[in-house]
Amino acid sequence: MKTDNSGAQETSRTKENETKGKILIAAKKIFSEYPYHTASIRMIGHAAGINHPLVAYYFSSKATLFEEVLADVCEEYYKASINWFDEISQMKASSGFRLYIERIMEFTQKHPEAVRILLLNMVQSKESDAIPCYQMLQKLYERVIPLFLKTTSAKAEYHKIEMFHHNFNTLIANYLGAGAYYAGILGVDPHGPEYQRWVRENLVSLFQPLLKRLILGVNHDPG
Repeated sequence: MKTDNSGAQETSRTKENETKGKILIAAKKIFSEYPYHTASIRMIGHAAGINHPLVAYYFSSKATLFEEVLADVCEEYYKASINWFDEISQMKASSGFRLYIERIMEFTQKHPEAVRILLLNMVQSKESDAIPCYQMLQKLYERVIPLFLKTTSAKAEYHKIEMFHHNFNTLIANYLGAGAYYAGILGVDPHGPEYQRWVRENLVSLFQPLLKRLILGVNHDPG
C-alpha cells in the first residue's frame, strides 16, 4: 500500500522557503552594511540566526546570494518607480517632481538596501568584474528613463535626459544612502525632518530648472 507523503513534502518545502527567506533578509542587511568583498557567509548566517553552512546549502556561493539580493532590490525599486510615475503623470512638472522626490525618500527610508549597496560598492568600479552582477547596479536607474519619457513627453535630446537622470540619481543616492555624513556637516539629525527638508529643497533648486528645459526641449543655456 502506497503512503501519501504529500503533506510532509509540503511542510518541508514551507520550511525551506522560510529558511531561504531568512537568509535573503539577512543578506540584504549585511550587504547594505559591508562591501561585497568584506561581507561573508558567516556574517549572513549569524544575522539570520542559522549555522552558516546552511546558507551554503541554499546558495552555492556568496556571489549567487549577492546576485539574488541585487535582483530583488533592483526589481523592488523599479516596480515602485512605475507607481510613482503613474501617480504624477497628470500633475504639473513642478509639483510632480516634488512628489517624485518625496516618494523616493519615503521608499528609501523603508527600503535602504539598494542605495547603500550601491554606495558601498561604487569604489570597486575599477574591478567591476570581481563583483557579481555589478552591471545590475550600474543599470539600476537607467531602467527608469523610459518611464520618465513616457510620463513627461520630454523633447530634449536623449543624452541630455540621460545626463539629468544620472546626476539626479547619483546625488539623491548619496544624500539618502550616506545621510549621516551630510547631516553631520549640517549639524542636524539624519533621520529628522530638518535634514529631509534640506534634501528635498536642495534637489528641487538644483534640478527643477533643468527638468523644465528637458520638457521644453531647450538643450542650451539661453543667451
